[in-house]
Amino acid sequence: MKIFIKIVLLLSLLSLLHAESTVNYDLSTDDIENPSVLNTLGPVDILDLSGYYSVGRDIERFKIVSLPDPSSGILYLEDGETEVQVGQVLEDCDADGLRFDPNPDFVGNATFQYASVNSNGEVDSTPATVTIPVYAKESNESDENVSETVGTTSTPNEECLCEDYDSAPSLSLWGVLLMMIITLTIAKEEFNREF
Repeated sequence: MKIFIKIVLLLSLLSLLHAESTVNYDLSTDDIENPSVLNTLGPVDILDLSGYYSVGRDIERFKIVSLPDPSSGILYLEDGETEVQVGQVLEDCDADGLRFDPNPDFVGNATFQYASVNSNGEVDSTPATVTIPVYAKESNESDENVSETVGTTSTPNEECLCEDYDSAPSLSLWGVLLMMIITLTIAKEEFNREF
């Protein structure tokens, strides 16, 4: 019985050490339809990127798969000056502060694609599309009406304080811990019976 308990404890420990790396999460990335933006406003906030693990956990990183066509405008980080690059992986807090600077001569839908990235670095194989409708102000439209119907401008945060959720236990890790607790409880009862 003692050898059995030692083997179970050893297997539990090994499982605990490798639990996160063996979990295969299905990833989901959300398509986004941004509110319309006026083509002469300059950099405006766009809706936050979003995605989920199959177990319901929010995604902490996103990979930029494609950018808007340069003729439609430029995608920036929150500062409105740093251009986003294809292949760039953004922490959630950076992805929540993206800004789009429409080309003043462009009217239509500006689009780009992104994909969710889990804590193991796996990238969603089905990227989502962000659509940003861009329009021109009608000659008889007042500036007052325009400011109410388009994306907002804002000043960037001093610093992006991303939280690190990589160390958050997964469901499988909780299972391994539960198995270890049960094994230790059985071992304690066996020990108490022998003495």
